[in-house]
Amino acid sequence: MSSKLIVISILLGLIVFQAFRISTDAGAFVEIKPVDYGRCEKLYGPPGSEDINVDRINRVAFISSGNGREAFESYRSGKPGQVADGDIWVLDLSVADSLPRPLKVDAGSKFHPHGIDLLTLPSGARELYVVNHPARDQHEILIFTVGANHGLTLKRRIHYPELISPNDIKAIDTDRFL
Repeated sequence: MSSKLIVISILLGLIVFQAFRISTDAGAFVEIKPVDYGRCEKLYGPPGSEDINVDRINRVAFISSGNGREAFESYRSGKPGQVADGDIWVLDLSVADSLPRPLKVDAGSKFHPHGIDLLTLPSGARELYVVNHPARDQHEILIFTVGANHGLTLKRRIHYPELISPNDIKAIDTDRFL
């Protein structure tokens, strides 16, 4: 047998082996069995839900909601009307069939929440960071301490000219966010 044929055979064998390995890793030979997920039901709750953040330790979900489209349209028209404030809702994930409930939020100004993020501090305390749009060209970050029964107390309001139309937020540590 010539050395060219041996080299070609080895290369072909390596190619077939790699193709088989890649196909196996990609799940080409895995049989997927149908799963019955049960019934689905519509969950009634926050109108205009904007963002959801899950507290895995306390097994609740915080949901920001509001009349964002209505507020945007009133700002865009140049005739800001009386758009109702938004809310932060909480959903207990540890109880089957629980319904979300609105939290009483005192933001000290118009409250149109957008993106949210929950920060759990080393002490176990929790802070909820909320992007708020109180007016057409006003944007701010509200930091709430999360208390008993997931109640929210305004801790700090952050706004500065470089904060232009934020949508979402990621808390890093106390008073630091992206």
